[in-house]
Amino acid sequence: MHDPEIEDPDITTPLKNRQVNIGTEEDPRYATLGDYQDDTTREKVVELFHEYRNLFPTKMMELKGIVGNLGMMKITLKPDAKPVM
Repeated sequence: MHDPEIEDPDITTPLKNRQVNIGTEEDPRYATLGDYQDDTTREKVVELFHEYRNLFPTKMMELKGIVGNLGMMKITLKPDAKPVM
């Protein structure tokens, strides 16, 4: 019996993001969804976002209890890099 082959993802390649409307036609609310899932899984996630859209803030002003500027930063790491002291 052989062990399943483990896929080693390339963590240096940025994810592709997709904007999805989790609101309505009259009141669109856009969320960003990483494009690393298959179509069926992505559709299920979008349905979940749409069903519970009131729980997912899409604007910084909708976040309660956050003070000051808040942003998202992505740090791409190289798997073979050595720590620098």
